[in-house]
Amino acid sequence: MDLRTGKFTAPRKGVYFFSFTGLLEFPSSSSFVYLGVLLYLNGERIGRGLVDAVNTVAGQNGPLTLQSTLNLKSGDEVWVEIDAISSRVELFDDDYHYTHFTGFLLEEEIVASL
Repeated sequence: MDLRTGKFTAPRKGVYFFSFTGLLEFPSSSSFVYLGVLLYLNGERIGRGLVDAVNTVAGQNGPLTLQSTLNLKSGDEVWVEIDAISSRVELFDDDYHYTHFTGFLLEEEIVASL
């Protein structure tokens, strides 16, 4: 994982699981507010998560989750980006780490290395 770019690069071929979990903080609003994220694989959109609400109160929170299991080759890149966000909606985090992106190798393909 490159912490500077937020991109994960697969070190070896196999099946990987990824999970993004975020906590949204909404403003006081009588209109439609939202935040959406996209999951990318090598620059291609492969998944989306979206949370929206109407008639929110200041400080109202909402969870956002996105998971995917992917067959990756060595060198494939995976990342998450915010693609849509209403004014004053925030992706919240603090010392409790409500917002995170994780991934792990479920099954390595070892046939090529034998």
